[in-house]
Amino acid sequence: MEPRIDLCGVTGAGISDSLRVEAQGKIKVTTVKPTGVLGTNLASWVVNETAIMGLVGQKGLQFAENVGNLQNGSLRPEQTDVDSVEYWLITPDDLANAVVHVIEQPCGINISDVTVRATGENYVR
Repeated sequence: MEPRIDLCGVTGAGISDSLRVEAQGKIKVTTVKPTGVLGTNLASWVVNETAIMGLVGQKGLQFAENVGNLQNGSLRPEQTDVDSVEYWLITPDDLANAVVHVIEQPCGINISDVTVRATGENYVR
């Protein structure tokens, strides 16, 4: 009988930590957690709107308003300006820049976890 690995209930972070330990510095392992699922299109597969509203919590109405503004192209300029504290929507470029930053670290430095979040994204728990 072949050995079987059961990954049910194992988190991505748990797998990353285990891989980091097993690799003993030969490879770098980083968990990247983007919260800007709309701008990066990472949530295009989410079909359960109730689940999304559960994630945004008490700011659900504000989130829904911002999504509507995004869809009709009427987000306020501050919400689309990466240099603004009201920046609302990370883009694929923002996410890629964070990944490049991780990769560019010297060999002796390993950034284990990165959460990429727009400053104005105040509804995410």
